[in-house]
Amino acid sequence: SVMTLLSHAADVERQLEMIECVNTAARRRASVKTKDPTWNREMELNDGDEAPQPLALPICEGTDALAEGALVAPLDSEPRIVPETPSSSERFIAFLERILESERTSSRVLATELAVTSLERSGQLARRGAEDARVELVRKLLMALLSRCADGVPTVRSRALCGVSSALQNLARPGTFSQLLGKITLQCAHPQYLNLPGMFRAAAADEKPTVRRASLTLFDAVVPLLCDPMGLSDEQVALFFDGKVLASLSADESIMVRKAAISSLALLLRTCPFAKTVCQLWVQNVLPLVLDVETSVVERALDELEATVLNPIAESTTCMRAKNEVALLPAVLQQLDSEATEYLQRGLKLLAVRNEGKLPRKFVGALFQWVQECMRPLPLQAWPLAVWSMLEEVTSIDKAGGALAHFDLILDAWRLFSSPVPVEGKRIRIKQGGLGGLEESGYTGGGQAASGPSEGLLGTKILRVLDNLVLAVPEDQMEDLMGSLCAALASFAAPTCMIRALMCTIERIEDAWKARKVYAQRAQERAAWRSSFLKSIQGMLTEYVTANTGAEAAASITPRRLCGALFTLGELAMMDISVISQGVITQVQTIATNTIWRNGERVETDARARGHAFAALGKFCLRKDVLAKKSVELLVLHLNPGESLVVRNNVLVVLGDICSKYTSLVDRFVPHMTDLFRDPGDLLRKQAA
Repeated sequence: SVMTLLSHAADVERQLEMIECVNTAARRRASVKTKDPTWNREMELNDGDEAPQPLALPICEGTDALAEGALVAPLDSEPRIVPETPSSSERFIAFLERILESERTSSRVLATELAVTSLERSGQLARRGAEDARVELVRKLLMALLSRCADGVPTVRSRALCGVSSALQNLARPGTFSQLLGKITLQCAHPQYLNLPGMFRAAAADEKPTVRRASLTLFDAVVPLLCDPMGLSDEQVALFFDGKVLASLSADESIMVRKAAISSLALLLRTCPFAKTVCQLWVQNVLPLVLDVETSVVERALDELEATVLNPIAESTTCMRAKNEVALLPAVLQQLDSEATEYLQRGLKLLAVRNEGKLPRKFVGALFQWVQECMRPLPLQAWPLAVWSMLEEVTSIDKAGGALAHFDLILDAWRLFSSPVPVEGKRIRIKQGGLGGLEESGYTGGGQAASGPSEGLLGTKILRVLDNLVLAVPEDQMEDLMGSLCAALASFAAPTCMIRALMCTIERIEDAWKARKVYAQRAQERAAWRSSFLKSIQGMLTEYVTANTGAEAAASITPRRLCGALFTLGELAMMDISVISQGVITQVQTIATNTIWRNGERVETDARARGHAFAALGKFCLRKDVLAKKSVELLVLHLNPGESLVVRNNVLVVLGDICSKYTSLVDRFVPHMTDLFRDPGDLLRKQAA
């Protein structure tokens, strides 16, 4: 009501000023010139027009006046400028500045609310509605509100921050005064410099959630202004505010702060869609919120996921070109790591649940069109992993639907991946081959080997897509796929993540044959292959462990092949423990405990191989309770700090699995496991938890 009356008073003042100007001009045209020569000369110079400033003339009550008691100017008088009286709005703003400094909390709260409302109506309150008067009014209110951003009352602090946001938006309107905004926000030497990053950091660390929420309001108001009208580049905008502060707000304990942080990160991404820092912030802080405990936060995160990833991919199908495929994908997908990929897949599943168990048909079609683009063929390095990760989740959601129609396309992709590396010309797709694509996809653009967690990831994704669709494909295609998978597994070239995918797909094909009651025809063939494959693994382990083996022969077994053989043994044991003999178990124990001797000297075993040996031994224990009873003390012994990190980590994981199945065996060793809570390695502390 106060602002309504004040706005009405400002309107009345403007009307009165307009009426006075009109009446003055009319009166001067109709009246007789004064006898004062000075006045006459002034009017002649102005050609009868109204002077730019009101003039006051001294009065004289002389007897020579035209009438008794008439007021006239003396002959020697000089006109002087009468100062313009403050308007009602200006008087109110001066009063508002005083009560903003009041000692009473209620007065400051009221004054802050009135200041924010005054900013919203600055166009109505400015004298004569002029732009310069409005900017001056906004500047005064902004300076007054800045002093309240550090007030002792949370309500005053939060409302003052909102008022600062509104003032900045008012200053950014088109015009000459927009330059003032750039000076006070970017030039540290300016006398009225606003340290916006500092204000945001201080408010984000406030103890009250309302103030932390207001900090995001300030962020949302400033970010668009940094691009227009200030003209900063995307990277400069991305680095203007501290990204760590924004990340902490996305994990805030307050629900409203987390929801607002999602919107702020989405706004920053829309403002700077190709800035690497912004994409990483979005991936690391928005995607995890699809699994938030609060439903409203999950819904907000899913909305942003759909707007940022699904809709752009679905809309890009009509404009896809052969020479620029990766650029058509949202830039955030290029910043995915393994953890973010998992959150992305979980988000797709939740979107399907929200959409009656299905993902948008246009989005699914766009993913398969990307596979077609990969089959042109593109170099395997250019195959986007994010597409295959999403396709893995799509096929797991809709196994018997539209995705099944594209099985031939996925099978061709696997054949292309498993075919030999071409020396010249195009890669040739073959039905049975090794893992030629592993070498090509395992190198970076600079020709450096990309061994590590990402090695073999592309082949793993393709296999998981096949695993989701293989139950419903024709038998002849199953046979071709089985031969290719067995050949790839027998090469011992696959990394561990890919071995598991190979074994799972082989097991899924065998389950499909059993469901169709045709497995009996192939049982003998499958048993023969498994026996032959196991003998090749056992021969490799024997050659590596036996004391009679020469150092040169043992050196031919690379750590890569040894780790693959040990991991495959564990997977075979989980499928059928009866194929694992006592001799194989002894060989695995020898490698795990680092007790290989040659020529009377102990040979140091690679730490990675020992870690895989303990993992295989743990899988044996899960299938043989007698072996678990004998091995539990051996496992606990290798938790000591003298062992390598990979050994201690794998032993701890094995003990956790044994604890789930044979709880009584591990009870007395729990203190040894809890001691790892104090370990300096964060990975071991995480595994212990």
